[in-house]
Amino acid sequence: MRMLKLIFTTVCLVGLTQLVWSQSEHFSAPAKQSHGIAGFLDPRTGTFTTRAQGSSVMRDASEEPPTLTNILARYVFTFNIEYNDQPASATTACTVDISTSDESGLFYDESSTALATKSGTACTVTILFYWGLANPTADSVSVEYHIESFQAVALGGTSTPEVFRSADHTIAPLAVPSNGQTVDVPTITTAI
Repeated sequence: MRMLKLIFTTVCLVGLTQLVWSQSEHFSAPAKQSHGIAGFLDPRTGTFTTRAQGSSVMRDASEEPPTLTNILARYVFTFNIEYNDQPASATTACTVDISTSDESGLFYDESSTALATKSGTACTVTILFYWGLANPTADSVSVEYHIESFQAVALGGTSTPEVFRSADHTIAPLAVPSNGQTVDVPTITTAI
């Protein structure tokens, strides 16, 4: 019985040493390892958008960082809300999120919102951005837009705006504009 306990204890200790050795492997070369899935979690919607990892994740610390080109530009998004089933008292808002991940390993995310005009049938959202990119001609910009209808709700004598309807969509990725350029994105027709 004593020999059986000794064998069992030895096997447990060998198993624990394997566990410790495998953990110390991760601490010895942290710059060369990447954990998890590259991406961005939008805290407003809870949506996780994956992004391709740039080659910078595997860069050695002795390598020179890439030279960045600063891009100051804007996108103008025009929305035609063709069908709006919300009450006439509702306020419609359009929000656009743009993002890019660069080969430098940098990630950018911008957002802008505008209220609808023409009785809730049109929105124009302008996003001005300033990004430092390693290769702007090869990068693309992901676009996601949100159309929301707000209505006033009276709770305890206080009127509070609440979202009654929302729609989230994406469009095809856009090219990064050149520095100083304004890009008028083709009109997007949608419904709320």
